[in-house]
Amino acid sequence: RVLPIYRAASKTAPNSTHVTLYSWFCCMVAFLYLGLQSSQISCFPIAGFFGALTINVAHNFFHKADNFHMRLFDISLMSSTRWRQTHAMSHHTFPNTCLDLEVTQFEPFAYLMPKKTSLGYSLFSTCILESVA
Repeated sequence: RVLPIYRAASKTAPNSTHVTLYSWFCCMVAFLYLGLQSSQISCFPIAGFFGALTINVAHNFFHKADNFHMRLFDISLMSSTRWRQTHAMSHHTFPNTCLDLEVTQFEPFAYLMPKKTSLGYSLFSTCILESVA
């Protein structure tokens, strides 16, 4: 019963993911180029935003066999090979728990897990996390 649905989904979903991935990547490159050519410093945060989107979409390709698309994650200056290993060992073994390294790596600057803290610290850690991300 699942096989026909799986075949239909596997033909359509990757194409839209590929288009999204390369759209974000091309937007990032275009804004970097515009910023460098026109000396407009305001283009670089926009390019960074599209770079972050590219990295998020490239993450989806870590869950498939080795492919070129997951290498676009390397624009984050993190090794896609190493991140794939740590992501599988940490996040997929202990998803969104205190043992998940991807959730707890920002502590003590930002707590992503529910925790009783003062309102001031919660606002401060949110501002720090937003400025880093």
